[in-house]
Amino acid sequence: MDGIAGLIVLASLLSAAGDASIEDAAGEDTPAAEAAGEYQEYLARIQELARSAQAIAAQDGKQALIAQYQEIIEAYPGYTKNIELATTMGRILEWDLKDSGEPADPEGALAVYLSVVGAYEPDHPYMRTVKKLAADRAQTIAPDTAQQLYLDMVRDYPDDEILHLNSYYNLGKLAAAQGDARTAEDYFTGVMAYEPPAGEGASAEFASADSYRRNACTGLLQLAIQGKFSPEERLAALDDLLRRFPEIEQRYADMVARFRRTIEGDKPAGDRPAPAAPQTRAPGSPPPPGDTAGGPRPRGRVFARRGASEEAPPDAPAPDAVPAAPEPEPSVEESAESRARTLRLVALAAVAAAGGIALLIVRRRLF
Repeated sequence: MDGIAGLIVLASLLSAAGDASIEDAAGEDTPAAEAAGEYQEYLARIQELARSAQAIAAQDGKQALIAQYQEIIEAYPGYTKNIELATTMGRILEWDLKDSGEPADPEGALAVYLSVVGAYEPDHPYMRTVKKLAADRAQTIAPDTAQQLYLDMVRDYPDDEILHLNSYYNLGKLAAAQGDARTAEDYFTGVMAYEPPAGEGASAEFASADSYRRNACTGLLQLAIQGKFSPEERLAALDDLLRRFPEIEQRYADMVARFRRTIEGDKPAGDRPAPAAPQTRAPGSPPPPGDTAGGPRPRGRVFARRGASEEAPPDAPAPDAVPAAPEPEPSVEESAESRARTLRLVALAAVAAAGGIALLIVRRRLF
């Protein structure tokens, strides 16, 4: 996200602070007049900072802007909107201000999000947003942390089925990136099996769910050809996948056809095999083993292995993506560096939670 777009998002987030009630902002023992006056001062400071955020970031840098948010949090402890202000500090670090010498800092943003998760009440209504931000950012920085956060969200928010879809889809991506094809396949087929409930609001939910299902289908197709380099090997792997899961071609024939044509583009025209006919699983055959990742699984309304549950992630693969060449497995040195980075992030989050978010301003010294 560039600087201007980030500031627009920030302004919209902070304008929502006016929706909080005085009862939310102050304790029960605080006189109403005093609470009202203090809360109005709180909102005024937030709104003034939002108006001047662009100038502060451009002239003094992102850390100067972050410090001013920290000052507000410290001046008004216990206010329920503080969790949003603390999270905004992480969002600021994600701004790309290369022109002023401050590119995006995803590791710093992740450290802030993790500290917020540790410092605020787990049942706060805004916590699921923070956890999702942390999990999405951790995917490439600390995959084990991302995996645990997605599993925690499935456990902590059992009724948010779209959040479940987001979590399972991303768990599938993580498993595929780590070379665990069986677990990735299990998650992707679970997402594809989800059927949104009928009734009020079902149309919007279906649109969101279908985006995840199509992305999961793309992930499954790409997973099938991982490690296969010749067109013949890739076509054979694709046909094997469709024999095992005929429902993929039944539901997403257009995607499968495009995927096949992309692979066949590397073959001579007279040497292209005919598409395999869909087959059904033999009656009475045992279901595939479950719980391969050790976490909860999608629920309800299935058409494949098992059933499943916010908007399709912006970095999800396009439905007609060209088959990607498999990425090399991480070396021992890379794996060790990933573990060390995770430990640094966890340690930093623990320190920040114990000593205050302000410590994150000097975070760079720990990396």
